Amino acid sequence: MEAMRAEQNVALAREAWEDATQIQGALITVLDASASVRPIGMTMEVITSVGGVCQRLFRRIRNRGENNRAGAYLRYVEDLHGIMRG
Repeated sequence: MEAMRAEQNVALAREAWEDATQIQGALITVLDASASVRPIGMTMEVITSVGGVCQRLFRRIRNRGENNRAGAYLRYVEDLHGIMRG
């Protein structure tokens, strides 16, 4: 959560509004999964949703030529795939 919030702050500072919106969606997904009376936690659905956001961000940022920033999102994707594999 902290890393994703930091990424959102970077996106906002760069005025990358669409990136910030995508990150906000991932944050809300995680918060919804953990903030109810009966939290569902990191289910496959939550992991898939957040992974999809990171994958889209990776492609969008890579296509803009920002390879250093894109690498951070690729690591998120790889980490989430690792979680899904167990």
